[in-house]
Amino acid sequence: MRRLFIISSLVVLMAGLINFALADTSPRATAIGLSGSASALDSTIGAGDAVYVVGEFTHDADTTADGVYYNTTSGLDQIRIFYYSASPPTSGSYLSSAAITPSNVTTNNSANTFSFNFSVPGGAPGNTQSIQIMFGLYGLEFVGFENAFGDRRTSYLTVGTATATNDAVDANHKEYLVFESDTQTEAPTLTTPAASARDNQNFNISFTLPEAASSGTVQLVFTGTGGTHSGQSTTLTLTSTYETASTHSFVLAGNDLDSQTAIVASLAGDFGALADSSTYTVKIQYQDAAGNPQASDENTNVLYDNDTYPPTFVTPAAGGYSSNTTVAVDYTLPEAASYVQLVFTRTGGTADNASPHTLTLYAGGESAGQHQ
Repeated sequence: MRRLFIISSLVVLMAGLINFALADTSPRATAIGLSGSASALDSTIGAGDAVYVVGEFTHDADTTADGVYYNTTSGLDQIRIFYYSASPPTSGSYLSSAAITPSNVTTNNSANTFSFNFSVPGGAPGNTQSIQIMFGLYGLEFVGFENAFGDRRTSYLTVGTATATNDAVDANHKEYLVFESDTQTEAPTLTTPAASARDNQNFNISFTLPEAASSGTVQLVFTGTGGTHSGQSTTLTLTSTYETASTHSFVLAGNDLDSQTAIVASLAGDFGALADSSTYTVKIQYQDAAGNPQASDENTNVLYDNDTYPPTFVTPAAGGYSSNTTVAVDYTLPEAASYVQLVFTRTGGTADNASPHTLTLYAGGESAGQHQ
């Protein structure tokens, strides 16, 4: 009788284990909310914009939520974005969908919340008016130690076998987002050189792109407006380093514009070097990542000045003399100077161990013109 009791107990225990293993403990999203802002409601987005997703889920004590999925084999750690020609989305306005790998996926198995973000890819149908997303949660099931996949959910409208959550979590998130087609490239800003500026062989460039550029579209254009290159132009295509949405600054070699391969990918045009004492219109131009028409910014009357022109020294004249304790000085500068110095060097007469004597003149003596 004792042996029968042991066998009976084992049968009961095994039956309990089987029932426990078959119980579906997969994590399920119960609410999904989207926003175009990390901190406040932004219900409108476009290609390249970031979307921030938060949500809530349920799970048993025997499983965790560790990530998102769209397909249990090829779509692990992916979600899917759906495009619609109506806003809000309707079943009859579906256009297409695309797989996305989100970033910063975080799950909190104590608070039963999750979050992640993604960038809206380019290539949305031209008549897209709204978007929603679909995904499921997956995690580790302690019984069997294998992944458990919860039902796939959509954020707003039911698609196929997926279920809509119909809950936007909070006031800062929506179940779907309005999609604005990106039809323009935002204008860049050329800061340096400024209009009517003067620069030399170390030619300073600084510009800002408000959005990322398409590959190979960021260009500097020099158009001659006076001097040697009047009526001519040259275009420098910059390297990919300068295609990000940011402020970019560098120094060009004015005497060999495409010598710095880390800056200039290619040169095309009428000249390969700037000409001394010539003026140019300098333009920055690019196309955004969506391939919209080119946008540009330019500054005019930029002088390339690679030489210092000699001044004219009138007084004291060669062979002249002064019997006073002061010396009359008269000179003319053909262009503005950064500094002006007088140098007195003894060439005869009483010994002068301190020679030569260098005097830096006051700021008023640095302007172009005559000074006495």
